[in-house]
Amino acid sequence: MRLMYGILITFIFLKAPSAFSAAPSCRFVLEAQDNSTFVQKLIGYKVAKDHEVFRQGGTPSTKTLSLTSVKVVVWNAYKGKKNSFEQDLKSLGSNADLLLIQEAFDHPETSPGLKFPFENFSDHEWVMAVSFTDRANSATGVATASRVAGYPPKFIQSDVREPISQTPKMALLTEYPIENSESSLLVVNIHCINFVQTSDFASQLTQVEKAIQSHQGPLLLAGDFNTWNGSRQTLLEELALRLNLIEIAVDDDHRFLVLDRTFIRGINVREARIDNSIKGSDHKPIILELDIVP
Repeated sequence: MRLMYGILITFIFLKAPSAFSAAPSCRFVLEAQDNSTFVQKLIGYKVAKDHEVFRQGGTPSTKTLSLTSVKVVVWNAYKGKKNSFEQDLKSLGSNADLLLIQEAFDHPETSPGLKFPFENFSDHEWVMAVSFTDRANSATGVATASRVAGYPPKFIQSDVREPISQTPKMALLTEYPIENSESSLLVVNIHCINFVQTSDFASQLTQVEKAIQSHQGPLLLAGDFNTWNGSRQTLLEELALRLNLIEIAVDDDHRFLVLDRTFIRGINVREARIDNSIKGSDHKPIILELDIVP
């Protein structure tokens, strides 16, 4: 259903802009790039300001990241809309050293400060980069959990906004010390802009590249890249080449569209697979076991 909706929105906005040129109210919605747009007011969305982006919680269980057998999960959680989401999240996160979630959510009316749905992870610290909130102050964005105490996180809010909702997409940068090493692992958890032109997709990738290109140590770039056509995939591959990143090939991959991807540098792969047993989202999680080469 989301794919069909996306195709329809993409066609309307990218292929038939003249259909809107005669409607001043629609032009206003499309051209506005601030929090006061008509549609945002109508549906109650509010884009997070810089001081509102981070929501954090939890307690890490260790100070440094192991060099071997680092277990990673990358998953678009579909905002927890599926019935088995909470159970699946608990199962996936119980053994994970790093858990990268796109379409993460925080519902403060049920439990403030990321207690829900992350309350099951008593030995992880969590940080969420909020894209926007709704009228109930429920937040949507990307979130990363780690058993390791990280350095202060950073975020990248896309300059480009999704049509209709006028909301940005987020990238969350977290960095972790590595045992017996002066290097650190940079983890980039990203959700790429979706229903926009290819040039706008490229713009977000450029933002990310500028933010991470100076990092000299091991790097993990992963998330939902929304690479639903060849042009987007080519742009992502070119970015990986410039940053000396290698995409991880995964086993048991039966996906119709490959939107979720992982790229590495200074890391060796022990295991990489899709967990097709998970039903708690419209995306299947990527399961990794990695060795770090600092």
